[in-house]
Amino acid sequence: MKDSTTPTQYWVTKGATITNGGREYVILNLADVNAVFARDVETGNKVLLKMGDIGPPTVVEAKSVAKTAEPELLDVTEYEWAIAQKRRQWIEPLLLSRYQRSNALYDAIAAEAQVSRATVYRWVTAYRATGTLSSLLPMYRNRGGKAKPRITPEVEAIIAKTLAEFHDTDQHASIAATVKEIRRLCSNAHLKLPAANTIRIRLDQTNGPERTLLRYGAAVAHAKHQPIKGVIPDADWPLSIVQIDHTLLPVMIVDDKHRKSIKRAWITLAIDVFSRVCLGMYLSLEAPSAMSAGMCISHAILPKDDWLRRRGIVSVDWNMWGVMGILHMDNAREFRGDMLKSACRVYDIDIHLRPVKKPRYGAHIERLMGTTVLFRNSRDFLQLADAMSPRYHAAASFFYSQSPHPPCSPISGASDTAISQHLASSQSNWPKPAEANPEAGPT
Repeated sequence: MKDSTTPTQYWVTKGATITNGGREYVILNLADVNAVFARDVETGNKVLLKMGDIGPPTVVEAKSVAKTAEPELLDVTEYEWAIAQKRRQWIEPLLLSRYQRSNALYDAIAAEAQVSRATVYRWVTAYRATGTLSSLLPMYRNRGGKAKPRITPEVEAIIAKTLAEFHDTDQHASIAATVKEIRRLCSNAHLKLPAANTIRIRLDQTNGPERTLLRYGAAVAHAKHQPIKGVIPDADWPLSIVQIDHTLLPVMIVDDKHRKSIKRAWITLAIDVFSRVCLGMYLSLEAPSAMSAGMCISHAILPKDDWLRRRGIVSVDWNMWGVMGILHMDNAREFRGDMLKSACRVYDIDIHLRPVKKPRYGAHIERLMGTTVLFRNSRDFLQLADAMSPRYHAAASFFYSQSPHPPCSPISGASDTAISQHLASSQSNWPKPAEANPEAGPT
């Protein structure tokens, strides 16, 4: 402070003198409990200072307003002179002292000219200041123009500060909350409140990758603003590249006797990149593992005629099977184990792992999984709505198949004994499609 002794308490009020960074300021208004508007004593610049002198002040730049120059008389058209003359005729009664200048007279002139009363006031003030007809010429160039700011520098500073510290954060503040916060700060600073549409337009104009990055992270910003270019190389024929992944189905499995919830089911899917055909699947109550990955791969390799026949599906042909050239997967633990590597090495299957946390490199399988989980909205599964209890409105039950083939795994209804024994040992081989046991088809 300017005093030689610093007081132990200081009242932060309008008109008080404060210091910041070795410079003196005069408080103009209180913007918030943590910020004040002040004017630099030396330069006259208006600044937004934080309480406690935390960080550098935000300088409010002076609004660049073009000087209102007198119009070049040679450039004025006859049409514009006619407009000025008409305006002079309208305000003539207000310029004569013998007429009473009442609001009713202003309203009558405004109605005749089809303008507001404030516009008539401006015409009278401009003509009285100069006494020339040129003061009533239409000044189209001084109206600001489309998309040019018309709000004060103080409000501009509050909007910029609120967008940076309140809206563009990982708290995901809504547009309505941001508008309310900006108008609150302006009200506390006794400034004219900006319209809600003004703030929304400002957000739309600055809405881009930078804002999405600050609010939602790099992954969402890339997915929303960056185009996915290019194609997967070497996927030039069927079975050249097969992608595989797991997803949790939006279905709660319940016990068929007591109707108690067990858990949600996992599904493992394999898709051929070239033809976009689903080659294999495996449904299980267990979490994803090397076993579920191997069962799905085996299902993709083996013929599926007997698998369909055991389930009573005779009107559908699933004639897609065979050994793939490349397995394309993410970096999950079950895809990086020695058991899967050894089994793939037997059939000369290359394993390609996509970059970590980059699901766009596995777009085919990701889209297939997204399509699969949407079946809950179909007519057959409307009973699985969130408002219904799966214990009493179950559409699927935990069961064991009672067909004459060997013992089956839960849900799948297909025997997995031969393949599970093979996958449990890295030294055994996968059964070739020509030598496959019809009773050993996977899910």
